[in-house]
Amino acid sequence: MTTTPQPSENTGGDEKLAADPDFGQVQPDIITYTTLLYIAGRSLDRSPVLGPMLARAMAEGKPVASDPVPLLHPKGPAGLVLAAPVLQEGDASPAGFVTFSYELAPLMLTNDDLSLFSVVLKDPRSDDGELIADDRGDVTARTASQDGPAPSMIRTVTFGGRDWSLGYYAKTNAIKRAQQTAAIVAAIGIALTSIVCGLFGYVAYSNLRLRREIDVRIGFERRLTAVIDELNHRVKNILAVIQSIVTRTLRHGSDIDVARELLIGRIHAMSNVVSLLSESQWQGVQLKGLFESRAIPHADRIAVSGPDIDVSARAAQSLSLLFFELASHSDEGLSLVGKHPNIKAHWEVTGEGPDAIFHFRWEESNTSAATRRADSDFGIILLDRVAPEALGGTAKRYFTDASYVYELTAPMETVVDMTARDRTEALAAPVKRLS
Repeated sequence: MTTTPQPSENTGGDEKLAADPDFGQVQPDIITYTTLLYIAGRSLDRSPVLGPMLARAMAEGKPVASDPVPLLHPKGPAGLVLAAPVLQEGDASPAGFVTFSYELAPLMLTNDDLSLFSVVLKDPRSDDGELIADDRGDVTARTASQDGPAPSMIRTVTFGGRDWSLGYYAKTNAIKRAQQTAAIVAAIGIALTSIVCGLFGYVAYSNLRLRREIDVRIGFERRLTAVIDELNHRVKNILAVIQSIVTRTLRHGSDIDVARELLIGRIHAMSNVVSLLSESQWQGVQLKGLFESRAIPHADRIAVSGPDIDVSARAAQSLSLLFFELASHSDEGLSLVGKHPNIKAHWEVTGEGPDAIFHFRWEESNTSAATRRADSDFGIILLDRVAPEALGGTAKRYFTDASYVYELTAPMETVVDMTARDRTEALAAPVKRLS
């Protein structure tokens, strides 16, 4: 236990506590000590309330609750103190206590005018004393009237090794109860009227919203069907292209190692263009993006020039295979001076509107038919027939005195990216071919 402080001469606050009728009378010889209970370093064993509680907790070795007592300061809220002894291992005597304080008001029902019962706590310090909390949470003491009505119900609870009795008094103010009942009935009537009106309004609004949702759903299903159809069409086209690549590469490949490398490169070129189209949500890709090193071999040796053009998904697949085929064969021979040939890829657009024409030219300088390895059968088919037909144009390849040239010409309306509506109309119409 902590040491006991010297008595203080200031007892003004204790005289008020001694005269406080809420918690009984405090004996005059302990008035000065009551003030010291709220000073740090105090000794609690001389407290008329906490002292017996601590002694009992020490004797019984279990938690014990005190009588009602002001908490924190002499005018503090009424509450209970629970002391739990702390026992060291192997020692039956407590080494100290852990105390908890509980305010009474939150533990009792607040007694406002609308509550059906007045809840009181039987004062354990007197036989006819009661403690009651008002609507502000203030706990006051009163004497139970012998001639008054008895509690409607008494409930006993156990806390801190003690039994506490709660009494429930029914309120009998007929006028106030009638007023309360009338207010409740009026509130219920208004609520029911509001609910009925709200239901009619909700039904009308729901019908309108349902009609709009049905229209939106129908439009969404139509668009979804169109997207699925287009997706199926694109997947079938890609699978058909891959099947053609595999079949023609292995059929015409005399060397299995060379055929394997060409097959891997061609499929990789298709995979690259599909990735680019996926990133743009199949709305077309930049033509210069098809010359990236991840899809075109030796792209660093290709001088690319031309205006920025967003080619359509269909054109991108054909041009990607076309560029790979040209680049893969350009490194298979030597130039006239014993080095790799210089490569230029250039495109331009002539004309305007529906008459605009796309021109592409691939030129490998310092090479000839004698030094450049001939195009494979698959390459010839792709360069001369597949790519031009896919774009609705024409193509030609030839050797000059010191270079290899491939030229492709096609209408811009089959090359550039268009809106979904324009693309659908263009694909449904017959392909326009150059004469």
